[in-house]
Amino acid sequence: MTAVTIIGGGIAGLALAAALDPTRFDVTLAEQRAELPATGTSLAIWPEARAALEELGVYAGLAALSPHIDRFPLRSATGAAWAEMPTPRAALVARADLLHALDAAVPSSVHRVVARVDRVEASADELVIGADGVHSAVR
Repeated sequence: MTAVTIIGGGIAGLALAAALDPTRFDVTLAEQRAELPATGTSLAIWPEARAALEELGVYAGLAALSPHIDRFPLRSATGAAWAEMPTPRAALVARADLLHALDAAVPSSVHRVVARVDRVEASADELVIGADGVHSAVR
């Protein structure tokens, strides 16, 4: 089996951990938070994201919790409206709900480590993926 270490347990890290075949990959997921957040922003789930979430088996549960939107406003940091974009029937999903759904889809075989990772030393036969956000410490 190939060893895979995923640094970051947000949307990307959890989705990857849920998608990797546990019979082919020995996965370790490192996340600095001990618990998932209870609140946060909402995200519009566009068709490509919907397809990925359907493949992971989590979209139906999210769609049941979420309203569908047909327009998406673009706003400045001060909240001033810039424009409204039509959407192809996107779902509006709370970030916390998305994180919890992805977390539930992660196989029990995934090793979880609660720790902040700032530096990675990997062997030549190990794959390390930095999914620790836009201000990544490991990329």
